[in-house]
Amino acid sequence: MRNYFISFLGVTLISSFTYFSILHSSKPLAIPYSRIAFVSELASSEAELELLKLEKKSIERKLAYMSKALKRAQLEKILLSSKLKKLNHNKLTDTRAYDIAFNRTLQHEKGYGIDNNGYAVNYGVNQRWYTPLKGFPIHVSGLNKDLVRKYYYHYYFKPLHLDLKYNQEYINFIFDTAVNKSVRLSNVIDKKANGDLELAKQLRIKHLKSWFLSGNTGTCRESCYQALVKRVESFKEV
Repeated sequence: MRNYFISFLGVTLISSFTYFSILHSSKPLAIPYSRIAFVSELASSEAELELLKLEKKSIERKLAYMSKALKRAQLEKILLSSKLKKLNHNKLTDTRAYDIAFNRTLQHEKGYGIDNNGYAVNYGVNQRWYTPLKGFPIHVSGLNKDLVRKYYYHYYFKPLHLDLKYNQEYINFIFDTAVNKSVRLSNVIDKKANGDLELAKQLRIKHLKSWFLSGNTGTCRESCYQALVKRVESFKEV
């Protein structure tokens, strides 16, 4: 028992001595590494938090700008839609525009006959340039009005993209020019006139004069030439 007490007293004295030595020592007390790491991580987390706050503000500004841009785009879409409705209200449908142009041209191209160069012609379809569609007769004499209508639509109206133009009388004239002269000439006149009917008429008459003066008119003489000019002049703005 005595030995145990002496041992306990010794341990107590050593512990007390160590405590006071540390307390009065001039050297700073060493901080555990785990504590330093914790403080460092805390500082790093605070910095990251500040960066996230800045990024949040930046994203909010961008979202606000995009929201305004979207509203402007929606407004422009509404205005454009309104303009398109006005245009489409005045624009004739493809089929209706063609029906009017076709009937207008057939006022001048009537039935079967022989042209100035001796070729068979039927409703303006000339045997010299005739390319039958599938199921069509080989000779133009076998064409009826319904077949001619399909033929003109395929070879004349669609290639000229006349369904995209708004002025019906201008459509009538350009289509008639293709039938009476050629699709090539119609394209040239259309590009130069650009919707101006009077200018288109002047260009076609100029071509007729050059053609007539060239002498390559077959049996067409002065009266025939004047009839062609009169046909051009019959188209007028409504």
